[in-house]
Amino acid sequence: MRFTCPHCNEKGVTTIGKMFSAAYSPAKCRLCGGLVAESVIPTRVLAAVHSVLPLVVVFYAFILHAWWPIWSYIVAAIFIQLLLTAVLPLHAIEPAAARRSYRLHALSMFGLVAVVLVSAFLSGHSK
Repeated sequence: MRFTCPHCNEKGVTTIGKMFSAAYSPAKCRLCGGLVAESVIPTRVLAAVHSVLPLVVVFYAFILHAWWPIWSYIVAAIFIQLLLTAVLPLHAIEPAAARRSYRLHALSMFGLVAVVLVSAFLSGHSK
């Protein structure tokens, strides 16, 4: 299945390209070479939900002594991702904006790793 590119209005974006597209990692149209990504807001909301919900599901499965909440979450997450891939429109991304977004994303990941390492170092020295 291919999706319509907002640059050339042809079906040149693959499903995998659209599914994993983001402002910092845009998909490329196979026909015109234009960069495209899904909207930022639904992607960030989904990322926030998927960063908290797995912990809740594992806790709930532990309380119930059952595996079905974990399997249900996995199936629901895949279904929601496929549904959003089919429904959310693509937006044109300029190469300069993609580079800026990539640098910001890389910087935030570096900051997260630095906070984790400093926390681990400080917790080891507090004894």
